[in-house]
Amino acid sequence: MDELIDEFIINSVRELSFIYDKKKLDYKNISKKVEGFRVISMNIKSKLAVNIEVESVIKRWESLKVKFVREHKKMREKLPSGSGAVTQCTWPFYNYLLFLESHVLHICTKSTYKCIPKQSSHNQLQIINDN
Repeated sequence: MDELIDEFIINSVRELSFIYDKKKLDYKNISKKVEGFRVISMNIKSKLAVNIEVESVIKRWESLKVKFVREHKKMREKLPSGSGAVTQCTWPFYNYLLFLESHVLHICTKSTYKCIPKQSSHNQLQIINDN
């Protein structure tokens, strides 16, 4: 039943793009988002006969979104640039959430610290800050 609820939430949020699309004017309108999740909660109650609170719907959506971002990052890291290889994600909701692909950013980080060998008898690395 949990998977059915998650699928219902995903399909419902897909139709309410202001929940996930930062380009939408109402993206920062918290009360509109909460109202959207309230409608989803009511629809789950009426169509799936499951009593689920709005806060639980929000929590499940956030969890699904975070999982998608992790899985999408893994998928991107598996494919070398220019390769024709196709990899499959085993998480069942990955394909359902592909509509989020253009709305999530994967920011690569780069350290400002350099590791250089330290001249000692223990062969330790010394971290030097360039700043």
